[in-house]
Amino acid sequence: MRDPIEERLQDLERLVLKQAERIDALEDALAVMHRTAARAFLTNLKKPESDAA
Repeated sequence: MRDPIEERLQDLERLVLKQAERIDALEDALAVMHRTAARAFLTNLKKPESDAA
């Protein structure tokens, strides 16, 4: 039988690795959202100039 403390430590290590993967995925999604928002903002800034012309 394995040591219950060792098993728990391995469970926690797996959990930490999963959380790190989730954080990476969230950071990637936020970067995409930031680029999209910046592009939309710049597009909206340009629209009134073309409407006035």
